[in-house]
Amino acid sequence: MRKSLKHILKLAVRTPAFAYTYIAADRIVAELYFLKRANRANSRVFNSCILAAPGAGNIGDQALLESALDNSSGRVVVVVRRIGSTHIPERFRARTDVVSLPNLVYGNPLARVRDLLAFLRLASKSRQTWVVGADTMDGAYNPLASIARFSAAIAAARAGSEARVLGFSWNGEAVPSSIQSAKIAVRSVQLLLRDPLSAERIRASGVQPVKDCADVVFARQGAPAQPHGVLEWVRSQRAGARIAIVNVSGLISGSLDQTPEYAKFVSYLNASGWSIVFLPHVSRVGNDDIQSLSLLASSVNVSDFYLVDELLSPDQVYELVSCSHLVLTGRMHLAVLSLLAGTYPITLATQGKVEGLYRILGKPELCVMPIPGFGDELVERCGDLISHGLFDQRVDDTVIGHLRDSSIKNFPPAVVFS
Repeated sequence: MRKSLKHILKLAVRTPAFAYTYIAADRIVAELYFLKRANRANSRVFNSCILAAPGAGNIGDQALLESALDNSSGRVVVVVRRIGSTHIPERFRARTDVVSLPNLVYGNPLARVRDLLAFLRLASKSRQTWVVGADTMDGAYNPLASIARFSAAIAAARAGSEARVLGFSWNGEAVPSSIQSAKIAVRSVQLLLRDPLSAERIRASGVQPVKDCADVVFARQGAPAQPHGVLEWVRSQRAGARIAIVNVSGLISGSLDQTPEYAKFVSYLNASGWSIVFLPHVSRVGNDDIQSLSLLASSVNVSDFYLVDELLSPDQVYELVSCSHLVLTGRMHLAVLSLLAGTYPITLATQGKVEGLYRILGKPELCVMPIPGFGDELVERCGDLISHGLFDQRVDDTVIGHLRDSSIKNFPPAVVFS
């Protein structure tokens, strides 16, 4: 009986009616809140309120937040699920407040009312509200969380804050409740898509107007990387070998045994004299790149390799990939950091997130589907790209400049409000 109810609820969350009801309920909460505060003046304490991505063991989520902070001005409040799930670099701390609202996007629906009220108070004090969209808006991972993010943006707009959902992708099979949420949100919230294919898809879903941009991380400014053993190792290896960064996505490992496929690719590089860094990008329970990489490293005979057994900072990753010749990754934001650093990445495509990025680059051959047998395709494509000299080149500065310029469109002009 309990399983049947859970299944029914899971199906209900995916329906347009559920999205409409959910957002309508939030609107009632917001209207009651503002009715109570009708005679109170709101002072705009913050320039920006940023609803962060989950973080908690994801370098990409950390990079997204840091890029948003890089492109913010004045005082900022960052809304997170849990304190400690993201790191605020020293250069931002003097002007950044962090508030934990554990039930705003995830968690207990009843406790969410309290967190929604707290979020409304923050939005009322903020000139702008930015929801970090990334790959969390189309319902592919968590339909309820997607609705909650859209609804939070709508609530912020009702609070008088200029609201936007920053550069997000849109799956070719977006969940109906997410489509309905986007249709409601676009009336008061700016929706910014991070690649042309995602923009085509969401417009085909009947959501307009939306704006074409690029991924938020392309607008990062960053800072010098803290020292790490892998950086020293790569510098020592560069004198006599090409460097390959290899990432294995723990998420893909949950549905496909990638070890034998990656082993073909790693063995090919090793036989060709490459030095290899096994680099994790996400480390969470049930979604752990470190575990997948350790399994790979123990199953192949590699002459020169370095297994990174912890998550690096985005600045350290950027430094690492800038010293490398090739990146193979199952994680999109490792590909983004690689391109930004001038190194071409081969990326395994999941959830329809990557194809649009490689359309911008005009290099669809760098996008590989993670299906049984993909190891042979990796070896074939890599051999062809090496023979054409791609990995002895850097990504053209004009391409990087275009991606930066497109990414900066996510953000309003940097103005400090008094």
